[in-house]
Amino acid sequence: MQCTLLVECFGKSRAGQKQHDMSHLFHGLLINLIRRSDCQSVSHDVHLSTDDLENDWFNWSEYEQKKRLAYLCFMWDVQHAVLFSQSLCMSAFGLRSTVPCDDDLWEAGTAQDWQALMSKKKAMPPFLSTLKTLTTLPATSLPKHLNALTRVLLLHGLMSIFWDLNRRHQTTLGKHRPAFVRNMTDRRPGITADDSRLGDWKAVIARSYDLWKADFDAFCMNQSVSSKPSRRREVSIYRTAYNAIYHAAHIILDAEILDLQIYAGARHILGRPVGRNDYQKAKRVVHDWAKTDVIAASRAAWHAAHILRDSVIDLEDFTDVDLFHYPWCLYLANVTCWAFYHARPCSTPTALEDSTAPATTDYDQDDEMIWDARAELNGLISSMTSSRPEDLADLTRRHRTDGLTAVIAQALVRVRWGIIHDAVSVLRGLVPWRLINQYKASH
Repeated sequence: MQCTLLVECFGKSRAGQKQHDMSHLFHGLLINLIRRSDCQSVSHDVHLSTDDLENDWFNWSEYEQKKRLAYLCFMWDVQHAVLFSQSLCMSAFGLRSTVPCDDDLWEAGTAQDWQALMSKKKAMPPFLSTLKTLTTLPATSLPKHLNALTRVLLLHGLMSIFWDLNRRHQTTLGKHRPAFVRNMTDRRPGITADDSRLGDWKAVIARSYDLWKADFDAFCMNQSVSSKPSRRREVSIYRTAYNAIYHAAHIILDAEILDLQIYAGARHILGRPVGRNDYQKAKRVVHDWAKTDVIAASRAAWHAAHILRDSVIDLEDFTDVDLFHYPWCLYLANVTCWAFYHARPCSTPTALEDSTAPATTDYDQDDEMIWDARAELNGLISSMTSSRPEDLADLTRRHRTDGLTAVIAQALVRVRWGIIHDAVSVLRGLVPWRLINQYKASH
């Protein structure tokens, strides 16, 4: 099962289109194997009853492997479903094990070292009860001794809950999705109840995300202070990588990412070609989102800008984080920022502006040459992240995103991933060709 997971991860996130398509065959196989095993509910405590220390250590490590395998498959499945709008195969409520142990215990070199560490460690809490602390009121704090992997898993647990609620919401309301997407999505039993039972579920999920973020930031801060200088770089990359998933989860909460991609010019979604009718529907959805659902659109754009800001501040290059999900998060952030400004109407001059001066049209903005794409990117994300989310809706004119799109496309072109190559084609289609040529010439 470990081998199957590695093959699938490589095929989906680092290989060409053929390997990507073939890797989908492994996903259902892997999930079925996990379900038929005891990986989701394994408990190694009952197996530590012999007088043979080496045997106890071996049994403990074997069951810890099973537990971690189930959690990593769950994390992979959630990312695949939420970030790429696929079907979710594993549920957070099926994970009945305790959270993963600490790294020093997992990496103990001898049975004696392992035993010494085990005697000092607190018992790890169950995953589900820990996840529940983020979703219930009144809010309770997470246990302080949770490790880095567990915190990442908790975020994916929240994303799994979001996926289930979102699917129930869409099924109940018959919400717009491209026809070929509706045909591919499953309809789980018991999700056709009256939508009023769900309440303001998006606000609940957003609050849970933010509770997770507060704990995550405190954990990363403590790790940076207590770590050696050589390890602080690892902590910085870890923080940047999973902050990107946190912000992407907020984007997906407030925007239809399939429609954003279609509106931006994607020619294939979920392996299917996009037709003219799909584009027209996506265009209407995105324009309604940017013009009518302004608060949600502003929140999504604000979170997108923070993904880009963190990459500029914390990374030497945009692709410096060698994790599968990160380039895709950059792409989603770029498309969200572009759609937010491109789909918004240009307002007329305000009373504070010179009413005698001719209004700046969209054509005038798009026709102006950008001499420093990186400087324009920095200016755009600085203005967006220095404002409150709700303030982004009060802009008097659209910001330019050409510099942002050109720089991100140039960075992502080096990623060895077929899907990202398609994403780069979409981004380049949003930038004037003379800007792309000028940017290449200057580097």
